[in-house]
Amino acid sequence: RRAYHCAIAAVIRAETAQQSTAEHISQIAYHYRQGEQWADALHYTLQAAEQAHRLHALTAALDGYAAARQILEQQHPLPIYEADQMRYRILVARQPLLFLTGQAAQQAVELAALRQLAHRLPDPAQQADILLKEADFMAKVRAEQATAVTLAQQALTLAEQHNLPRRAAEAWSVIGEARHVQGAYQESAAALQQAVTIWETLGDSPQALLGAYLQLLYSERMNGRWAEGKALAQKLITLAQAADDQMTQGNTHVALASFYIDQGDYQAAERAYNAALAIFRRIGARLHEARALANLGYTHWALRHYGQAIEMKEAALLIFRELDNQKSILLSYLNLAALYYDVGQMAQGAAYTAQGLTLAQQLALPNYSLALSLGRAQALISQGMLAEGAAILDEIAPLAEVEEELHTRAGYWAARGMWLGENGRFAQAAAAFVQAAELFTQEGYTDFVTAMRSFQAFALWHMGEHEQALALSTQAMDTLEQTPGGEFIAEIYWHHAQIHSHLSPATHTLQKGYTLLVQQADSLPDPSWQEAFWARPIHRAMRTAWQATHSQCVRVWLPRMETPVAGRTAVSQRIAVEWTPIHPDDAQISDKVARRRQQIMRLLAEAEKQGARPTIADLAAALGSSQPTIKRDLAALRQTGDLT
Repeated sequence: RRAYHCAIAAVIRAETAQQSTAEHISQIAYHYRQGEQWADALHYTLQAAEQAHRLHALTAALDGYAAARQILEQQHPLPIYEADQMRYRILVARQPLLFLTGQAAQQAVELAALRQLAHRLPDPAQQADILLKEADFMAKVRAEQATAVTLAQQALTLAEQHNLPRRAAEAWSVIGEARHVQGAYQESAAALQQAVTIWETLGDSPQALLGAYLQLLYSERMNGRWAEGKALAQKLITLAQAADDQMTQGNTHVALASFYIDQGDYQAAERAYNAALAIFRRIGARLHEARALANLGYTHWALRHYGQAIEMKEAALLIFRELDNQKSILLSYLNLAALYYDVGQMAQGAAYTAQGLTLAQQLALPNYSLALSLGRAQALISQGMLAEGAAILDEIAPLAEVEEELHTRAGYWAARGMWLGENGRFAQAAAAFVQAAELFTQEGYTDFVTAMRSFQAFALWHMGEHEQALALSTQAMDTLEQTPGGEFIAEIYWHHAQIHSHLSPATHTLQKGYTLLVQQADSLPDPSWQEAFWARPIHRAMRTAWQATHSQCVRVWLPRMETPVAGRTAVSQRIAVEWTPIHPDDAQISDKVARRRQQIMRLLAEAEKQGARPTIADLAAALGSSQPTIKRDLAALRQTGDLT
């Protein structure tokens, strides 16, 4: 049996020598393992793992590296130095894969093994590499950016002492990324520029140079250097095309889209993401394809194309699950929960929140648990469930108020401000919105800053600070008018309409906001979803306010005046009538019963004028009331003499 396996492996090697695929290499490795020809088994198993790694087949790559390590440790021991070199190669390769699949505990275990290995490795380049892997772990898994910077600086010192420019460039990149997360954007840019300069000087590592340019591109964005960033993006695309590096081309389109989003040009962002998606699909980069789909989902969400946003986000989640990318699955749960909450699908939003909280706990990522809980609290508050929302905010407050990620901390203060405003504590609400806006400003989230200005203006208006409220609200509206998408759009229109309620522009603002809501509702995939969408308090309030300023005419078929009262009416006995169930005058009548009776009188008069005689069922259907209620109203109107 062993001989047959070895013979099969030899045949596949010979037949595919000129052009071997990942599947061929995997088959050769398998047959050598079954044939217990361990030297070849180790070589091809490791080669198959590296090939799977390049194709972003995360689980296959991890399994392959694990199999290679098992052969090394148990079946084919090598001399000490060679064995250590092989261990280093395997353990270093597994680090990013363990991160992407959310295996933080195993990643920590293997980092400890790498640290032990560093004491035996004589090569300072490898020692510096291990320091950088640990720095990366501290930054991305533990979110300890200061520790990451310290480790990267140790690697940098080692690199400079031993004249290792590549390791120095990598160290500067890690420092730049960590400073970026800390919000020290200028320091981040300086560090990343150091990395770029080194790679440009070396001139023999185009892939590394392109990667450094890409990092610098994001840094330019966070420093608000949009023109410089866009110019760098175009340069990067040109360089990537010259190097036939399609992956970098796709990633640059993604980065370029983020610039467009910062400037509120979501349609340009959509085009950039679609360009990236086409590239990633062409080269079979499934992980990047999923990320592009997720980004497109966000863009459609910002434009309030809800149906497309949900479709894109769900498609991305399917690929992340296929690749077993736990971190991206968790992020998808977070985004989908917020998206479903946004359209009033509270049950589906809650289901994704629950799945996300479970996964975040498994992955030991408390910052994601915090963000999920915060999203749930904000959704409950927006639906008018103030007690439930407040309970969550109180629970997460100790963590949220000191959270290192500024965006999450800002979101907490925004939600707290909304709750305070709903409870009539407008001065505290305004202060919370100011704090949220300051944090969003540091992160460069201009859409959220605009929304916070609007919320602050609404709170000030309730406090009687009309001039300041008007100035802030006008500023928010001006910003919104320049962009086709953003955050809290309905709220911004509603706040401005209320603040302007004594001025003529109020009706115009309300009309624009309501028209936008109608478009958003029409994008939903199901009538029941549209009903839930209009049930949101802010949406319901805007529709009610709009209806109060607009007559709503409907065409109905009613019995002709001469049609007998008893019996069924034939089609020929009915006539088309223009009816006005809702009229602006209705808003002047605060009593619900009196308002409905006024509507009945109007409908009867309109029907009589057009030669029709409505039934009780017709009136009930037009006004959304029950037939017994209409009967009582008619009896009361006859009794008062208003109806004969």
